[in-house]
Amino acid sequence: MYSTVMPRSGFLLRPLTMKDEAGVEALFSDPDIVKTLAHDTSSPDAVRRIANEWCRTCAIDGPDSHWIERGIGLWAITPSESASLIAVRGFEGLSNMPEGNVDAFVVIAKAYWGQGISTESAQLLTNYLFERTSNHSIFTFVWPLLNPGSEAVQRKMGFRPVERVSVRESYGEEMMANVRDFELWRISNAGPPELDSALRQGAIKLGQLSAEGMFSTDEACQLILNALPNGLETYAGAESIVRDHVATGHENPAWATYRLTSADWIQRNSFSANG
Repeated sequence: MYSTVMPRSGFLLRPLTMKDEAGVEALFSDPDIVKTLAHDTSSPDAVRRIANEWCRTCAIDGPDSHWIERGIGLWAITPSESASLIAVRGFEGLSNMPEGNVDAFVVIAKAYWGQGISTESAQLLTNYLFERTSNHSIFTFVWPLLNPGSEAVQRKMGFRPVERVSVRESYGEEMMANVRDFELWRISNAGPPELDSALRQGAIKLGQLSAEGMFSTDEACQLILNALPNGLETYAGAESIVRDHVATGHENPAWATYRLTSADWIQRNSFSANG
């Protein structure tokens, strides 16, 4: 199965294995890393469960993986063969997607943000997917209001925006509840330095969930105000700030969809090589 040393960074890109479960758990223990996913990692038990699910379904030796029939799963990125993983990137075939279409996602340790690891690994694995498997289209789901860096990578790779798909359509009611519970937990546990960003991000996400009919904007605001650490729900301007952010999420849904086809990828790389 595909494994390589990434030429720019020198890091090893190799298939994830069940032995990497502790490393995945360590990544998922950082709320800033998983905030753009649709998981509720608000407790150690939840982190362990989700890390186990990722490995079971996406590790090359996972009992429920798609490696054999589709050649897809997750890859670990490590500084060396014996080092702990610092990122995970890969593909998943969602049940609501036609055959040949995959969903791409990545998580990277904060210490390695801004070093080009996401773009480099994405390019290598996209080449692998289109050259060595029968999959022909990659979708990504991004919160562009909350993760502009990820959106920039999509555009740099040649992904094209397509019709927005709701969180409900992408992952269902359970994931919507996960987003809600995780964001309320983040807000309730945020200290003064992190509260502003946690409040903005959480309110925008709950604003989108209100646009999808999970609850009203008033109910979204009240959930957030109730989640604020003791005493902070009454600080000057709190309700106005929450309402503004919820309105942003409600009026400008943050769940954007991008698509890259094998034909677009081949044409783009052929043009770059000849240009």
